[in-house]
Amino acid sequence: MPWCAIGDFNSILGSHEHRGACQPIRAPMNEFCDWSNINNFIHLPTRGVQFTWSNGKDRHRHTERRLDRVICNQDWLNACNSLNVSTLVKHKSDYFPLLLEFDNSIQNFVSQFKFMQMWTKHKDCHRVIQEVWNTNIVGCHMFILSQKLKLLKTKLKVWNNTVFGNVHNMVKTAEQNLALLQSDIDMNGLTDSLMEQHRDAQFQMENALQIEEEYWREKSKVAWHSDGDRNTKYYHRLTKIKNTSKLITTLMNGDNMVSDANEISGLITNHFKNIFATNNVVQDLQVNQLIDDSIPNLITDDVNTLLTSLPTPSDIHQAVLAMNKDGAPSPDGFGAVFFQCYWDIVKNDVINAVLEFFTRDWILPNFNANTIILIPKVPDAISVGQHRPIALANFKFKIISKILADRLAPFMNLIISPEQRGFIKGRNIKDGICIT
Repeated sequence: MPWCAIGDFNSILGSHEHRGACQPIRAPMNEFCDWSNINNFIHLPTRGVQFTWSNGKDRHRHTERRLDRVICNQDWLNACNSLNVSTLVKHKSDYFPLLLEFDNSIQNFVSQFKFMQMWTKHKDCHRVIQEVWNTNIVGCHMFILSQKLKLLKTKLKVWNNTVFGNVHNMVKTAEQNLALLQSDIDMNGLTDSLMEQHRDAQFQMENALQIEEEYWREKSKVAWHSDGDRNTKYYHRLTKIKNTSKLITTLMNGDNMVSDANEISGLITNHFKNIFATNNVVQDLQVNQLIDDSIPNLITDDVNTLLTSLPTPSDIHQAVLAMNKDGAPSPDGFGAVFFQCYWDIVKNDVINAVLEFFTRDWILPNFNANTIILIPKVPDAISVGQHRPIALANFKFKIISKILADRLAPFMNLIISPEQRGFIKGRNIKDGICIT
């Protein structure tokens, strides 16, 4: 049954985290860990101060401990759609109060498509991609690539439901089939037919477990220390905690706390519009004037020829291979895993789309679409200004960006002044501090 509790557990079983003069007792600490692990309790992450209690004494006798926490079981965590644990201001007490906020109402979000790495383990996935890529589409090369990816997204959703269905039900079904065969062998004895069926059932079971493990590993975005250590429950737990605690449920608007989803959305949108949305005409005039008056011409004709030359198919392929498979997700759902695993199928359309960018000096609208994600700049971000936006670009446009970046890299020392120390290869931002 769902279970959650908030309070000072370590006052009974001993301090788990400690800083200061008074040394904690190891036995109660180990007892607390054993008690928590045996009952499969989950310690929810807490925002705010690290140590929730202090003895209030002077510096030499001062000690702090993490006594208070929120723990729950998996059933309670599954029942929550969003949660937040934070410390409040301490006043006339040795303890920082804990505030637990959670919501178990149904929240509907648009499901974002993502090409799953577990699909590459199924031999039929190659066939689905090949069939879509054989579709005849008329248009420019960028349009053809975008439309094929859009069509493939629809086909893969149907294929996933048909072939994989519910990953967890697939594991249960494979386990039940294996249990029935083992029971039959136990009752009637082993025959050649049952041995063959048992071998197939074991293979199906192992395959289902690998798929489930890969599914949760991708969801949790955690790399494990060993490929052979199947930690499906561990991944599932991390995924649920991450998904329920990453939502922005409240924001400060001046002195007012905003909790309505529509108000939060409007607050964030207006904040960044005021920062980034400027008068383009005025901006262009100012930039052009600045270039003419202040910035010298540092690129020679020979260097410019190298920078603007057409990339070779090998250059494009190397840009694809250089991308990290575990990198940020792509808005269209097709990241490095897809392009690297199925390069033999998609390479012609990708190469033609990239070459079209370099030959026509033009890019298809939405070809470089981005998803904006807010990243907290501080542990307890409560206002829009305490978040920084990052843009997650489509992978097909990242290929172009990677080629441009690789070409610029050898000439950055010519373009960037010696005083600029950060973000340039071979330079260190700390050098400027040392010189000063």
